[in-house]
Amino acid sequence: MDWPLSPERQTQLLARVTELEEEVARLRGDPSAAQQLRPLGFSPRQARMLVMLAQQAPAIISREAIAGPDNPVKGIDVLVCKTRRILKRIDCPGTIETIHGNGYRANAALAAWVLQPQATADES
Repeated sequence: MDWPLSPERQTQLLARVTELEEEVARLRGDPSAAQQLRPLGFSPRQARMLVMLAQQAPAIISREAIAGPDNPVKGIDVLVCKTRRILKRIDCPGTIETIHGNGYRANAALAAWVLQPQATADES
């Protein structure tokens, strides 16, 4: 049975939903930034991971957060390894750092490079 909410509780609930939606959007990253990395050879999943790491740098991002709710955590190490190969091949100035037992993080150079992909794509 549905219970009517008081106007005050309804306002609080809507504010919380908005806050959660913003958090999900932040964790997923900007899809347009991820799309701009695709021509450089990154898969959609690699591009989303790079954007997530860059937007939250220098924070450490757990394997579980990178995997998301629908993907196995087991494959994240392989995803990072393949992404590092592409970064090396295209002479990216930054790196993905492994924080043993905790996850990964983008160093400052990688974060700056990922968050300005238009200039990087033009230079390649």
